[in-house]
Amino acid sequence: MQTNKTLAGKLLILFGPSGVGKTTVLKALCARPNIKLRPLLTITTRAPRPAEQHGKHYNFVSQAEFLELQTSNQLFESAHFMGNFYATPHSELDALLQGQNLVVAVELAGLLQLQTLPQTIPVLLTAPLDVLRKRLAKRDQTLPETAITQRLTTDMAQLASAKQQVNFALTIENLALAGTLQQLERLLNLPN
Repeated sequence: MQTNKTLAGKLLILFGPSGVGKTTVLKALCARPNIKLRPLLTITTRAPRPAEQHGKHYNFVSQAEFLELQTSNQLFESAHFMGNFYATPHSELDALLQGQNLVVAVELAGLLQLQTLPQTIPVLLTAPLDVLRKRLAKRDQTLPETAITQRLTTDMAQLASAKQQVNFALTIENLALAGTLQQLERLLNLPN
């Protein structure tokens, strides 16, 4: 995708620490009948979580496949986070040129690169640290407490960096999904 073209669609970028509910918000927002918004399908080398499907939640690829996509310049942005690679392929961003509205949940590197596109709407999702810790433990019951602490420490450093580098359109404390969705609907004001 060439970024010098005018984008007809909007890109909602959801950023926040692990366990804040980015994926839950993304899914619920896309399911709203009054909003024409679809998820931007990103690529990852991490293993699928239970109920995640290839081609629906992510394109799950091996590290070798990821490196081939990167080497052949098929990725708009890529990042390494918590031992896995994540990326946005150019082909997904072409939907913005066609007037589609997209939403994506990303880590800091992805946020910083994607926000350079016109028509982006970066949103920060937050929650108290104890809530994040509980959500992470519930999401992956095999994750040891030390891994949760490491992830939250990394996330808090990224959060501080993001607040310095990004002008967020909105910051939402994501404690109640219904309230979060109402705030996002008002922000987006997308045509039906």
